[in-house]
Amino acid sequence: MDQILEIKGLRKYFPIAEGGFFKTAWVKAVDNISFSVQKGQTFALVGESGCGKTTTARIILLLDNPTAGIVLFCGKNIFGLNPGEIRQYRSSVQAVFQDPYSSLSPRLRVGAIISEPLRANRKHLTKAAIQEKVNEVLLQVGLDPEMATLFPHEFSGGQRQRIAIARSLVQQPSLIVLDEPVSALDISMQAQIMNLLKELQDRLKLSYLLIAHNLATVRYMSHAIGIMYLGKLVEKGASEAVFAKRLHPYTQALFSAALPTHPDLVQESPYMLGEVPSALNPPPGCRFHPRCSSAKPICSRVEPELKMIAPGHEVACLLC
Repeated sequence: MDQILEIKGLRKYFPIAEGGFFKTAWVKAVDNISFSVQKGQTFALVGESGCGKTTTARIILLLDNPTAGIVLFCGKNIFGLNPGEIRQYRSSVQAVFQDPYSSLSPRLRVGAIISEPLRANRKHLTKAAIQEKVNEVLLQVGLDPEMATLFPHEFSGGQRQRIAIARSLVQQPSLIVLDEPVSALDISMQAQIMNLLKELQDRLKLSYLLIAHNLATVRYMSHAIGIMYLGKLVEKGASEAVFAKRLHPYTQALFSAALPTHPDLVQESPYMLGEVPSALNPPPGCRFHPRCSSAKPICSRVEPELKMIAPGHEVACLLC
């Protein structure tokens, strides 16, 4: 299957001055990760807060520059694009953010919010053509085109997220970055929005990069999954394979800490010990070893690399 997005050796270090004029420490938010998103599929990045998921998304959206590594979109390195190509890339790669209350301007009507990308990037379109496109995407997300005259505060949270999705669709993108797209909504609305996203993916052949921590959302929506811990990918593979056989101790702990799918289901206790170390001074060797109940002395000395355990299933653990 063709890849629409490929990440190779991506790193993002943030400098922090420690006192001396020439002395600088580095927060290693993203540290040498690689993965790909297949056309028409969803790749999910999963992990605790601060693991580097959103930083990765910001780099892909050209909101941050990487320290090292490349991002290939349809085979082209996005950091080598000229201004015209960057404009086209921004149209092809859109985003839906977590909070529908802050991602929409309260001063603009819905029609203006959705049409703004068209007015900025497709100046040849007539007013009637823009209005027709706005009506089309509102219908696609299940809203009445007459709602285009209203302000965001006149909608519920679920409706606002539908508006945010409509705005992302108006330029006919091929890839959408979904940064916690349902975590700010109530449970019933989460199901509706996830179903809408899956329906749009099937109908429009969209690809998604899903940033999430809710494993139920990830299991329902994703085709492949990458587990991140302290800036590193520790496990990667097809969603079915990872959910069926969790190999890395961190993956096992993450899944055991999730809420059960049924009240009578007995969950194993989490395997994690202590707190997440600082990305400013990550532990040597395996970054998870201070919290791993199965750690061996070698884990504190040797940094594991991702290795293939089964076809399409990789894990970075010296004990696997």
